Amino acid sequence: MVQSTVQEITVAFDTEQSLQQAQEKLQEKALPSAAMSRVMPKPDTVPKKRMPSVGGLKAAGLGGLIGAIVGAAIIGVAQNIPNFSSIYNNAVPLFTVTVLAGLALGGGAGGLSSFFAGAALDQAPAKYRLVVKASSEEIKTATATLLDEGGRLI
Repeated sequence: MVQSTVQEITVAFDTEQSLQQAQEKLQEKALPSAAMSRVMPKPDTVPKKRMPSVGGLKAAGLGGLIGAIVGAAIIGVAQNIPNFSSIYNNAVPLFTVTVLAGLALGGGAGGLSSFFAGAALDQAPAKYRLVVKASSEEIKTATATLLDEGGRLI
């Protein structure tokens, strides 16, 4: 006979009401080996939720604009190099390609930097925690149920 191991998860909730609703949903699942207990932590001991902030399109647009300007400046300087006929004879296509490449690279860099800088901790820490101990099969059901009810694993 294979024995299942007992595992423990801790899920944080922002309000006592959301904790109660999640606990009721979990009790409706009727998991026989699940044991639940509430924990009232000190404030600031529960991690905050990471939420990307808005403004990524503005940053991508600004990065694209700066990239296009830098690309135009580079091709402008390159055209003034004496005895470099490959640039001088193909000025319009090279100018177009350089500006578009600068636009794409600058836009991508601006968007990514905005995304990573904007993945800030926006929400206040959760104040209510629920600790669930259950078998490894039941812990999966408990985790999915509690996360669906707005909890955060900690």
